[in-house]
Order: sequence, then structure tokens, then C-alpha cells
Amino acid sequence: MTHTTESGATDLLPRRPRHRRRARRAPDPVHHTRHALLLHGHRRASLHGHRRASARSELLHTPPRASEPPPTVATMTTARTRPRISLLITDLDNTLWDWFEAWHASFSALIHEVSRMSGIPVSTLEAESRAVHQRRGTTEYSHLLNELPSLLALTPEPMKEYDQAIHSQNAARKKTTHLYPGVMATLQRLRTKGVPIVGYTESIAFWTEWRMKTTGLDGVLDALYSSPDHDLPDGVSFEAMRTLPAEEYGLKKTSHRHVPAGAEKPSPSILRGILTDFGGNEESSVYVGDSLIKDVVMAQEVGVLDVHAAYGVSQDLPGYELLRRVTHWTDAIVQREREAATTAGHVAPTYSLGRSFGELLDLFDFAKER
Repeated sequence: MTHTTESGATDLLPRRPRHRRRARRAPDPVHHTRHALLLHGHRRASLHGHRRASARSELLHTPPRASEPPPTVATMTTARTRPRISLLITDLDNTLWDWFEAWHASFSALIHEVSRMSGIPVSTLEAESRAVHQRRGTTEYSHLLNELPSLLALTPEPMKEYDQAIHSQNAARKKTTHLYPGVMATLQRLRTKGVPIVGYTESIAFWTEWRMKTTGLDGVLDALYSSPDHDLPDGVSFEAMRTLPAEEYGLKKTSHRHVPAGAEKPSPSILRGILTDFGGNEESSVYVGDSLIKDVVMAQEVGVLDVHAAYGVSQDLPGYELLRRVTHWTDAIVQREREAATTAGHVAPTYSLGRSFGELLDLFDFAKER
């Protein structure tokens, strides 16, 4: 048993009886060295134990400061074992790149330039655009101008008449299409670890491929699952609309697979199909997305680890009302999206990325399947 004196020193051996007085011996340097090391180690361990206990107490009992948000999962995961992940499935829009910024800038440029050139109020063009978007099932309909009644009343070929507006739209889209900070570096890190990366989006094929190539992700993702291209009016083909050589279109390295036309998230069956295609299982697969009611709900229903890309949430941005006014979503979907931000309709994600996509590397231990 050890004994601690008032000074804090530790006796490693029991005290000897006082009545047996022995001659003083020269100190043994080996014994004193060992004694000093043991004593130092005991004090150091006690000090570290005190620090750990204090840190644990502070974590459990100290509430967040009023001026700071509660700690995210990313800041707390280092204290426990990170889940081992061998398959990453990720949403694209507002998760890898800022889709809303690019869409808002390009659609606003189009609609305001058309209004200026035609004299038709923006509000009229917006209302007619929503009807077309809902009929075609996308908010990125390439043939939009040729199906707006107010423009057709002025000219039989609005897309030719208002070609300048289309150029303004394309210029704004190209200027604002970019990856979020840290996305490319994180994906490249996973590739070096041999982890398959799969993208799954509701967006149509053409514009998704364009964004993949523009941002340099063709070949970084192993596979892309997206909706096929939208329908076109009778007598119109995509080939006739395209102005570049055929080899300029489509992905060259990433495998592109289409989900059924009209399929919308949450679609657990599609997510399960991706797991099957890549030999993944629920425990070692993670799904990342910005939508609580689509991405997170879908991942939780399938049973894969769900991660909310909170940094990509755009519903509270000032310009988001424009998207609601012209969206192809039904009124019921728009309402569910609004409710998701309230306490009553809140969906609780298992993990959340508050700052960047790169926080995934703090949350999980990515490694190739053995």
C-alpha cells in the first residue's frame, strides 16, 4: 500500500518500526532514480486524470454560451470511436455545389431581360413559368421561353427573339457555378483511401452533367444517379438544340445511370439499389444531403448513416421566394419544406455538417472495404 505525506510525496513501501535503529548507508543511485521516476509518474498521472475529469465535467454540465450555437457532432466525435465507412453516397445540389445561388442568378437574369425586351411584367412571366415547370417536372427547363403564352402572343419563336436573354442566363449560370470550399479536397482524400463515391440527385441529366464537368467532378465521382432529361415538345430534339460537337456532351469518366423518370426524393428503393450496385451495407455506408425532408428522411428509412449538410440550407435566404413562385414542386411539398424548419415538423439528423463538407473527415473513419 502507498502512503502520501502532507507535502504530497508518495511512500512506495511501508514505514519501518522506529525502535530498530540502523546505521546510515550511502544512498543507492539506482534506487533513488527508480523512486524519482515512479514518483514523477504518479504525479503526472494524477494531474492528467484531474484534467480529464475537469474537461468531462465541463462538457457534461456547462451549457453553451448564449452567443454561440450548440456544439455540432463534428466537434464532439473525436471523444469517441468514429464509425468506419466504406461507401459515400452524396446529394449534389446545395451539398457539393451551391445550386440555389447559380439557379437564382441565372433565372433572374433570364426573366428580367425578357421582361425588359418584351415589356411583359416579371410577375406574369413568373406565373407562366411555374405552369410550364410543373408540366415538365423541372425548374431548369431549357425550352421554357417557347412555351410561355405571353411570349407566344408576340412572336412564334420566342427563343430566337429573346436570344440575348438566354445568353445573359448562361453567363450568370457559368459565373456562379462552383464547388463549396473543401469539397474537392475531401473527395480526393476519399479516393486515395479507395472509398467509392456515388452521387444521387433529383436534377435532370443534362444540367447535372454540365455542372459535373464545370466543377471538375467528372472522374472524381465513381457513379452518378440522376433523373433523365425532361421531355420536349413534338418535333423538337436535344440534338437540334445543341450547338457544340457531340463529344462535348456527356460525362467521360463518371458512370451515369438514370433513375426512373419522375422519381423524387425521398426514394428509399433507389437508395437501396445504389447499396446493392456497390455492395454496400447500411452500417458502413453514409449518405449526405442538404434536405431534411428528402435526404435525411430517406437515409434514416433505409438505415444508412445520415448526415445533414446544414451549410447548404438555402430556404431562409431572401431570394428563395422566387424559387417557390416558379418551382415545379407541388404546393404540398413546398408546405412540408416550410414545416421542416419548425419544431413541429423538425427532422432530427444523426450527424450535421455546420461549416463544410470537409467535416466528414472528422466524423468518420473512411477506408476501403476489406
